[in-house]
Amino acid sequence: MSAPVSIKLYDLVSAARAGKVTDVVERDQELGRLVRILLRPNHHHVALVADPGTGKSSLVEALALRLARSHYRPLAAKLYRLNTEPIMGLLMGGDNLRQCLAALTQAAGQLTSATIAIEDIQLLASDDPGRLELTLALLRALAPHPGIRLIVTTTSQAYHRIFRDDYLFSRAFDALELPAPTPAAAGLMVEHALPRLERQNRTTITDEAVTEAVSFGGRFGHGRALPDAAIRILEETCVKVGLEGSHLVAAEDVKAVVAEREHIPLTDLGSTENQSLADLEPQLSEAVVGQTPAIRTIARHLVRSQLGLGDATRPRGSFLLLGPSGVGKTETAKALAKQVYHNPSALVRLDMSEYSEPHSAIRLIGSPPGYVGYEEGGQLTGAVSREPYSLVLLDEIEKAHPKLFDLFLQILDDGRLTDSTGTTVDFTETMVLATSNAGAPDIAAASAAGIDVHSPAFLQATLMPILMQTYRPEFINRFDAVLVYNPLTLNHLVSLAQRELAGLTTRLERVGVTFSVPDSTLAALLSQNYNPMFGARPVKRLIAHYFETPIADQLIRRTLTGPVTITGSEPWILQGVQL
Repeated sequence: MSAPVSIKLYDLVSAARAGKVTDVVERDQELGRLVRILLRPNHHHVALVADPGTGKSSLVEALALRLARSHYRPLAAKLYRLNTEPIMGLLMGGDNLRQCLAALTQAAGQLTSATIAIEDIQLLASDDPGRLELTLALLRALAPHPGIRLIVTTTSQAYHRIFRDDYLFSRAFDALELPAPTPAAAGLMVEHALPRLERQNRTTITDEAVTEAVSFGGRFGHGRALPDAAIRILEETCVKVGLEGSHLVAAEDVKAVVAEREHIPLTDLGSTENQSLADLEPQLSEAVVGQTPAIRTIARHLVRSQLGLGDATRPRGSFLLLGPSGVGKTETAKALAKQVYHNPSALVRLDMSEYSEPHSAIRLIGSPPGYVGYEEGGQLTGAVSREPYSLVLLDEIEKAHPKLFDLFLQILDDGRLTDSTGTTVDFTETMVLATSNAGAPDIAAASAAGIDVHSPAFLQATLMPILMQTYRPEFINRFDAVLVYNPLTLNHLVSLAQRELAGLTTRLERVGVTFSVPDSTLAALLSQNYNPMFGARPVKRLIAHYFETPIADQLIRRTLTGPVTITGSEPWILQGVQL
């Protein structure tokens, strides 16, 4: 027989009177509704629903602080936080429900009138059907108890996945959803927490450090929302500064911590976003060769968006990129993820050829309740929910099933998408790039004929009729711009080849080999297999075939000894090639 379980209730009102509880700001509306629900004669239990870090526990403590000050006299000044560890131990150990019910009923029976807060109720329920049923049974047993009000907290995902569809739970508990605060409101919340942070860490935190923490907390929250994500950054920075013997936390200290944590060069975080976007066009042009008009359009649009001149309810930028294969469309997405978000892993790349069936939408937004994979979330909504500051690349979008375009329309037009759990995912901090090979032969032919493929006349007269065969007009019009990527010329390919050879040159220097190939040699090699429809794809194969493989063969045979210079014109490299 198991030992009797001891239910522990932590008196939050007494803690508030002792100064152990802090108040909240920017939550007056939510706090007011919480009190109104608790004061109802019936249906007076509340489920606080919000993403981790939004401030569910802080709202409960704010209620305790006001009860300690007798702000809500009709509500009994008794608020307790239930310690769920003993109950969780019983449920995980497989013990029966009676022991839990008896202990809870005994604890509640000692309270004539009180509010009990049970935080992170989803941890009790878990994903096990048996534990879920036990947890719901516990709540159903407590809910009718005279004089008892219940506040349970849970995440948005867990509420929609576990509790929302339970009839008795929904009947007993009113859901009070806490929206994520705006950056401005989050800044005020963090400033409100500064005295505690400074007192605990014996530091002084500058206003600039708070601003940086809020900015980085929104971008690198990793599943935690503001203000908690920003507070955690400041806490870690305070510790780091203290270990270094200082007592002042400046903006540069916050940047150093984030750069180290996110594995991002400090120089990428050192400039302001406005400065970064001002340099965006030359940086993208360096990464993507031969596509100046398209790069200029993207850069200028993002500058307008950053300055607040765009629609704040839509993604920061959305572009449909047209052109042959291998001309830099995907490379543009990679460069934007690095230059705008300072995070190469912020690229959410979806190969649309994998979404060609009508049911493919399930994979993007998640399986409905009761189906396999429901807990995993959608490949699109889940990724953006975890990393709101990201670039979404819809690769070869013409291969997606037409039904998926309705989902993309919501993203492009409203800046949001609802997943299978009913959670609305915000896309307003994302960029959306869709690539397509539609019209590629026409683009190549027009470019070869000297026609300006970037002109509005060519887009309307030649490409639009082709696009309309695949996409609905309202879908095309939702993009901020339709951009044409022209075929790469031979000179472009030579430039790309030299860029690829730079890495080989560095590696050969380590073994005492100087490697330098003139442009004329590369042009001769590339011209023999040049096809504007193939783009830059053959460049790597050419370098591997004509240079890396022969040089590796010479090195393994040890025929290259001592300091030696390779120019690319050696007979053992250019076997059978006419220059």
